[in-house]
Amino acid sequence: TFDYTTDDPGGVYIWATPYTDGSHTPYGSYAASGLLPAYAGSGSRYISPQSGPVEVDQLRFTMTNADGSVTYLEFFIDVSYGYGAPPNDTNPWPFCTAGFFPQHMPDSYTGEVVLGDLNPTTIPPEVQGVYWYDCSTSEWKFWAPGVPGTTLTTLGGGHTYNYMVSVTGSCDWDIPLP
Repeated sequence: TFDYTTDDPGGVYIWATPYTDGSHTPYGSYAASGLLPAYAGSGSRYISPQSGPVEVDQLRFTMTNADGSVTYLEFFIDVSYGYGAPPNDTNPWPFCTAGFFPQHMPDSYTGEVVLGDLNPTTIPPEVQGVYWYDCSTSEWKFWAPGVPGTTLTTLGGGHTYNYMVSVTGSCDWDIPLP
């Protein structure tokens, strides 16, 4: 939980991201920032390394304007959060509620998950779609379970591919890593 102040009448976004040994935490995920009201308020963020064992030793806080073009504040705080089980052959994407959430595959994963090869019975019914912005074409690509004509066909590893996932409720999606 944090308190903030800003002079920007358009509001701000505030992100908290987990770091380990000076880099983004492997298998780390974090809560999306909604647009926070202008002038002052409070908020909270969660982080959730999705596999381990891993030690989060810093949190990076970033405050930007409403369109993300100006970074007002960026700083790190030292923490000590340990997370349990070792990596396995699936990548868990947990969702605590309905919404649109940022996700990525593990930084160490160099393969590709072919979305059309996923067993439909392993995809939670709450998962409505996965979206990825392709900077080379300036277009959004999407995949939705059982929907023909989707333009996103694979999930790539690490932060090169940051995805947005739409879910209708709380669920855990364990994506097999070939």
